[in-house]
Amino acid sequence: MKYTLCLLIVLLGAITNSYAQNDDKTTRAERVEALRVAFITKELDFSPAESEKFWPLYNEFRKRSKEIMKGPKKLKTSLDNMSDEDIEIWMEARFKADEEKIALQREYIGKLKKIIGIRKVARLKMVEQKFKRTLLERARERKANR
Repeated sequence: MKYTLCLLIVLLGAITNSYAQNDDKTTRAERVEALRVAFITKELDFSPAESEKFWPLYNEFRKRSKEIMKGPKKLKTSLDNMSDEDIEIWMEARFKADEEKIALQREYIGKLKKIIGIRKVARLKMVEQKFKRTLLERARERKANR
């Protein structure tokens, strides 16, 4: 617990420092990623050993997942401007990407449950969604305060 608290304090300090300095090296994505690490670590109450093994595997999963979803792009035109054949090709590409993502999730759930246990793996998706909601709420608050 002390390790988690120290990790959280260090990460929040680094984030606060990066906001204060507005350093070009620290991108918004890096700040969000640091917040994600702190949030998930705190919410799932990782031990130091769990955290050490979890994060490299989780980051690998996220990278592979993003690569899969790069395949089928969002529609750039409306369906009305596409031929039936183009729509069918696009839908098949989406189905294939979804199937690949499910297979990837199954693979990594198997790996992650060996590290953090099935209960924390099950909670992980909920914690990720909670993190996204928290980010959106903060963005709305900042926008409202401008």
